[in-house]
Amino acid sequence: MPPQPPRSPDFGKKGSPLRDRIPVCSLADFRARLDTRQVEGELDALFRESPEFGRNLAHRLSPFLETEESGPLTLIGAGGEAAVFGDPENQQVIKLCGPPARCGFGWVIRRGPGGALTLAPGGLDEILDRLSLFEALFPSGISLNSIGENDAFLVFRQPFILGRHPTASELHGHMRSHGWSPHKEPCFGDTLDQLTWKKAGFSPPISVRKTPSSPTPRVKSIPSTSLWQGKKSDDFL
Repeated sequence: MPPQPPRSPDFGKKGSPLRDRIPVCSLADFRARLDTRQVEGELDALFRESPEFGRNLAHRLSPFLETEESGPLTLIGAGGEAAVFGDPENQQVIKLCGPPARCGFGWVIRRGPGGALTLAPGGLDEILDRLSLFEALFPSGISLNSIGENDAFLVFRQPFILGRHPTASELHGHMRSHGWSPHKEPCFGDTLDQLTWKKAGFSPPISVRKTPSSPTPRVKSIPSTSLWQGKKSDDFL
């Protein structure tokens, strides 16, 4: 069996030594870090480009925009799983995720009816676990910034790298170069059907995608299978 990534099974669990090292942040504290006028302007632009997505993102960010602040962070993008803020002084991106996003703290792969693979909303424990696994497999400088009070949200950061979305052939080539091969089994959705991967002897399973700001693969844990799911990304984690 190939070497396994260093990983604690209790990384995301309350009371674990690793989780207890992550600072707790109030909603007001994170709000104070935002340039709220810029964020509202960017939300308007996103709404004009895609009304449904812009409306959804505005709903997710509304608790952070109740008062006017002039912090250093500006909204530079978003996807279904996270809002992405720029920190140009430190050449980093700050990612905010958690409810009320439809995916919770990010999509994970589960077994659906009849055992078929399906995407489902993930919890805080799962994203903490998958970020730990991500850094073990694809070191990129992710650091956990803070957890919201009452587990309301998660903030983490990583270096900003200017890039582009990979093509399907580039993603396939990347996965194959790291020893992964396509995997087929019953599933729900084109992504799982076309971009799921396996590797002999590897456990635990994860899912992968790439983005312009983070061109290394991104990870999601998948219970009880030994698969990777590679995604052509059209959003940010």
